[in-house]
Amino acid sequence: MLAALWLLTAGGAAAQQVRWSAGQLCVTLSPEGYYKSIKVGKSEVLTMKDEYPVVSALDWKNEVVEPKAVAMGRDTLVCQMEDGEELRLAVASQPDYITLRVTACPRQYKALVFGPVGVKVHQQVGEVIGVAQGRGLALGMQALNVKTSAGIPPEAEAAYTARFYYSRSDTTTALRHRYAAVECTDGAVLQLSCRNRNPQSAQGMEVRQIGGCHAALAPCVAHADGEMTGAGVALFGCTQPQLMTVVERIEKKEGLPTSAHVSTIDNHLQEATEGKPGVKATMAQVSQIDLEEVCLRPEIADHLAVQLQFYLIEGIGPGDTTLLVRTGMYSCFAEDMPANMIRIDDEVISYRSAADTVGYVTLRGCRRGVAGKAAAHARNARGTRLWTHEAGGFYADLELQDTLAFRLARQTWQGINHVGLLGIGGCQYTGQDEYAMARMAERCWRESRSGTQFVSDTLFHYGWHIFKMVYDRPVSPGYNWEYDLKNRIDFCRRNLQPQIIGIIEIRCASDQTEATSIEEVEYVLSKSAAYDADYDLRCSEETIVQHGQMVQMKEAVILWDSLRGIAAGDTVLRQRLQAGYWHLERASEGGCKLFPLTMSEKMLVGLPTEKDTMAGWACADGGDLEMRLHVIEGAVENPVLNLGTGQVRFTCTISAGQYLLLGADGRAVMTDADYHVLKAIEYDGMIEKQAEGGKVSVTCEKMAGQAVVQYVVRGTGIAIP
Repeated sequence: MLAALWLLTAGGAAAQQVRWSAGQLCVTLSPEGYYKSIKVGKSEVLTMKDEYPVVSALDWKNEVVEPKAVAMGRDTLVCQMEDGEELRLAVASQPDYITLRVTACPRQYKALVFGPVGVKVHQQVGEVIGVAQGRGLALGMQALNVKTSAGIPPEAEAAYTARFYYSRSDTTTALRHRYAAVECTDGAVLQLSCRNRNPQSAQGMEVRQIGGCHAALAPCVAHADGEMTGAGVALFGCTQPQLMTVVERIEKKEGLPTSAHVSTIDNHLQEATEGKPGVKATMAQVSQIDLEEVCLRPEIADHLAVQLQFYLIEGIGPGDTTLLVRTGMYSCFAEDMPANMIRIDDEVISYRSAADTVGYVTLRGCRRGVAGKAAAHARNARGTRLWTHEAGGFYADLELQDTLAFRLARQTWQGINHVGLLGIGGCQYTGQDEYAMARMAERCWRESRSGTQFVSDTLFHYGWHIFKMVYDRPVSPGYNWEYDLKNRIDFCRRNLQPQIIGIIEIRCASDQTEATSIEEVEYVLSKSAAYDADYDLRCSEETIVQHGQMVQMKEAVILWDSLRGIAAGDTVLRQRLQAGYWHLERASEGGCKLFPLTMSEKMLVGLPTEKDTMAGWACADGGDLEMRLHVIEGAVENPVLNLGTGQVRFTCTISAGQYLLLGADGRAVMTDADYHVLKAIEYDGMIEKQAEGGKVSVTCEKMAGQAVVQYVVRGTGIAIP
């Protein structure tokens, strides 16, 4: 229901108060166009009445323009702005929410902000998705298309901070203005915006702040996509238990992209090891074009994101390696990028260094014809400096990104059903900030077959409908879980994402890293169960074939995933799992057994004469002893396990990259770098249960090189039905 209440002022002139209702949400605007009341049910949630506008604008001088009067027609809100311009919003009331869409916007404005809106609820603020929860209520603002982004434009930060209430000492101005919802001292502020991305420009370029460059060039967004007309938001309010239901209704009704949450594991490991086809995955760096690909395909150079323009002061030939260029933005050339690239006509050129001279910039150490043939270029020939990233590759413009999105989506019709848009944050280097990411994600989603699952390492407002959040950082023993809980898991919870702790990256050995061990995998799986949080499992088909512990890993994934279901409803079990290390295995009598583990740091192996290695390690708790000895370089002959009850001698030579593994069952084996068992190892002596506080160390009869050892004491098992 939409209603307009006409009131009489003291002078007798007609003023208009506007009231909108949708489900439990009731919004009242003052005649001047400011929020007078926002109620969810019977509760008032507006922080301060008559302080927050229904819409505000940013002019080309970066000054805030607010409404001075509003009039509500049948379905249009006409806003008379304080600078004399008129702004129109189409308003519609749905069963659970109210939509506001821009139907007419003056060219005098470079950006529009929906609100900002200050509300009292702030117990849990989803800064990315734009939802504030508290007092049993939820209030949110959701973008209806890719034109509408979270927060306000960066250039408006100073003006909006000075005009509106953003008080929170532990959040910087620059950071909070990128958010769709901002927690303040006594509430939260909801804020979404859109920007004129097609300003009047003879060359189709605009000067933007991109990354650390304050005066970079960005291609304008062509046609209607670049206009603010059509941008819109949905404003909704409900009780907290109804939140996800309302969000899903908005998504369905408004045609917003959605993606079913990815299951706890992607089944890649499980299915492949059972001889099934498995889930094929692509982790495409969609925002980047590798340098090698540019060299092979020079035509791509037409679609590389431009940082700035310059002009040649003197003509050059194909063999010249020093260039003199004229530009007003030397600071961009001075940025030390791994790949310093420029383009003149069809030739891409790399340069080693840039020097600032009065009136021009000297580029030295130029390598000609990186893409395209080295050619002569005339005096005053126009060139561009290209955006590159830390890995030495190029960023693509919007046109090429659209092509990448289409091609990536087409792959889903060939059997790929798990797509990772990792690196999508780099799309912002087109100069089109969150819009570029949203455009990439939506176009990929709309062209993909139904049921395709999407993950991303960057969560942004419009994309949260599409992605499941992943963290592009492996988790391993020794990880700071206090930090993780406060940041990762809480971030996911606030933003209505499945809680996720990180990556299980199963890899084979290389020159730089060890192969992933079963202990590392179990560690992350146990934390997943402890915090009822998802994880991202990554394993190539090549690793599945080559890794020697793949069968044990598969069993661990299955067991821990079943235990997570049990732990989700058992607070005591979850609290127990949160502390320390655990091992889970099937019990002979049925069910499973959960074993507490005490793990040492990695310690050096040495000769008996070396006192540091003889000092060893003392375990606080008793139990069955396990040992993992790794030879890093050289070789170790006849290792000796020194126990309080005597010595255990292993008759063997362990070479570089190999392991000596002693299990809790007393079995010792030698493995290669990928944990394939090479042979069983005989030993002399008795390995008894480690006593509480008992010391243990490893020495050897002869060694040339370096080796480390790690000890694990397995405690008494706990039966899990």
